[in-house]
Amino acid sequence: MPSRSEKKDSTGVSPWSFNIVASLKPGESFTVNFFNPLARRIEATEIRVIKKDRITIAGVLSDALVIESEYQGFKTLSWIDAEKGDILKQETPQLNLNL
Repeated sequence: MPSRSEKKDSTGVSPWSFNIVASLKPGESFTVNFFNPLARRIEATEIRVIKKDRITIAGVLSDALVIESEYQGFKTLSWIDAEKGDILKQETPQLNLNL
């Protein structure tokens, strides 16, 4: 599937509040701009939709999109609720961090 590349300006706003989750498909990618308070500048991160998944959190089964983002060499996988846009789970393997 060809990837759709799109720029979204989400400075100060969660990228999932654009109500785009329902329209995302595996293989698509886009760039999100955000404010980095430590560097005091706008920076960008590439977001890729990896796959659709079903995940159980606190006994609740949810349909999710697995999203990969990369920033300064660190990759983060996020499971985003396909209906609400809530982050259900995140993993950053380089830091051995699972939330």
